[in-house]
Amino acid sequence: MKLDFELKGLEALINNIKDYEINKKTDVSKIVKDTAMKIQANAKQKTPVKSGTLKRSIGVDLSTDEMSAEIGTSLEYAAHVEFGTAPRTISVYEANVLSDGKQFFGKEVKHPGSKSQPFLFPAYEQEIPEYKSKLAEALRDVK
Repeated sequence: MKLDFELKGLEALINNIKDYEINKKTDVSKIVKDTAMKIQANAKQKTPVKSGTLKRSIGVDLSTDEMSAEIGTSLEYAAHVEFGTAPRTISVYEANVLSDGKQFFGKEVKHPGSKSQPFLFPAYEQEIPEYKSKLAEALRDVK
């Protein structure tokens, strides 16, 4: 005995599944991109400005699949601004005395440290609740 059957619409179903996956990836990619840009804009607003270099250096780097992003700066001193620094002694290195070009400070200086001036983490924390909400909404029908 032999049973033959034909599935009608299988090709359309497979295409619908592929379209669904593409649409969900597009939705998530847009949410990631939008959130990254908002974090960048908020971080720039919160950045303390002396010369503007730190503020201008804050960028967004999207992954190639646009499913994740890095927001930040490559400036070495950015972490010192964000987190502050501990008190420390600054000593002479390859010079006879420490100087800022206007006055001389001797062979070492006691630096009191610097207060933190957070700009990146507060910007991130401000946007994450909305990001999670939008992501949950976009993926609510995914099982």
